[in-house]
Formats: sequence, C-alpha cells, structure tokens
Amino acid sequence: PTLGVAAAIILTGTAALCSPWLASSWRGSNDSGFDKAAVMANLKSFGVAGTVSYVVTELVFWALALPGACFGYHATTGEWLSLQTDRSQIVGIAAAFVTGVRFLVPVRMGVALALTPTCDRYLVQPFLRSNNVDDTN
Repeated sequence: PTLGVAAAIILTGTAALCSPWLASSWRGSNDSGFDKAAVMANLKSFGVAGTVSYVVTELVFWALALPGACFGYHATTGEWLSLQTDRSQIVGIAAAFVTGVRFLVPVRMGVALALTPTCDRYLVQPFLRSNNVDDTN
C-alpha cells in the first residue's frame, strides 16, 4: 500500500484500540483488561522504591526506543530522518511508533513492578542507610 493508506490503517487501528467504547464492547464487558491507574497505584504503594523502579524503567525504555526507531527507519529505507523528510511520511512513522509504544505499556509497567525489590535493595536502601549514618554523627 501507499504511505497514505498505511498511515490510515495504522491510525484507524490505533483509534479503535484506544477508544474505551469500542474496547469494552469487543471484550464484552466494562472491564478494559489492563488498568494503568491500578498498576500505578500499586507502584506508589511501594513508596520510593516503586517510583524509582518506574523512572528507571521509563528511562531505559525511551533510551532504547527512540534510537531503535531511528535505526529501524534507516535499516528499512536506507536514509536517515531529516527535516526534509516528507510530512506525510513522518506522520505515518509517528503513528506506527505511537502504536508500538502504547502496545508496550503493560510490559513496561510489569517490568517496573518486577524491578521494585531490586531498586529497593540496590538504589533506595543504600541511600537511606548513608543518610541515617550521617544523621547519627
């Protein structure tokens, strides 16, 4: 398909998947499956360690996703993105990127939850112990 058709397909699919009315009717209930707010509340319940694990997860994800998208574009087209790239092409690329990023939100949240004990052990507790040692002297 042409770039316009591909962009329309991607945007239509993204809009349908992101629509709360369509998503709930496809699943047959009002439960939308993944509840980002509930996972965020769960991360917040772990305190500083949950917040640190979420920040670390997001930093690593975006540090890999943005260069990965640029190199992926270069690998498929043989050219680098530039200001001279056609706007419709950039819209299509952005739509595909956003779709992929949205698809990976549950994975990122799961990784953040899984990393919470490790972040607590190696990042939060040593910092708290060093602050307690300084306070007692």
